[in-house]
Amino acid sequence: MSVSFLSMLLRAAIYLETTVACRLDLEKRMGLQLGQAVIDDLLIPSFAFDGETMFDVDTVQRILMNYLEHEVNGTRIGYSTDDDYISPPHGDMERVGRLMESYLAEIASDPNLTISRFISLGEMVSEQARVNEDGMYRAVDIYLKAHPSLTDEERKKVCSLMDCQKLSRRLVLMRLRMKGFRCRRWFRFFSTSSSASEMQRAEASRGRISCSVAQVDSMFDETSRRHGRTLAPAKGER
Repeated sequence: MSVSFLSMLLRAAIYLETTVACRLDLEKRMGLQLGQAVIDDLLIPSFAFDGETMFDVDTVQRILMNYLEHEVNGTRIGYSTDDDYISPPHGDMERVGRLMESYLAEIASDPNLTISRFISLGEMVSEQARVNEDGMYRAVDIYLKAHPSLTDEERKKVCSLMDCQKLSRRLVLMRLRMKGFRCRRWFRFFSTSSSASEMQRAEASRGRISCSVAQVDSMFDETSRRHGRTLAPAKGER
């Protein structure tokens, strides 16, 4: 069965409140083929009607756990259209990583999504599955904007999901060029919160940048000159 068909069956099973065993079996089947899924397959609505999240985050988390369990143990199996066991293609970890980053970005705007559930799901997306941190940055950025009442400590926990050292050069320059973007303080936070080993790995990685304070300031000033305007930092940022 295709992942889309399994997703449709799972939605029906949840809505009709079928047995737990039935739903868990469908979740496992989806997990084994997660590399073939698209974002719509995971946007399963919550049928709780109790004012919680718009989407069924717990179900998706269990689906991801099934995928990771078989990926780590090296015992991954799949289902053909006739329900025969087959070996799915290997090397889809990055594809699943991008899928889960997109899912996080989709659910991040939900005002009822608690910080613990967002972080819990975000931490399950392995670093090995992420080519860079751009996707996770997008999800974090949306979540912070949708939850303005978070404390500084809570914001710090959310931001810890990504490693600034692994942001692509394209994203960094794009943010620097944004009018009114308080980039110096933003990059300083991640630079100072990253360990020395992380910075060394980032500097050694091809195509990645190290966001030290001095380098950020240099990029900030250079971008300002190119665009013919002064992007002055907010008061107290320097």
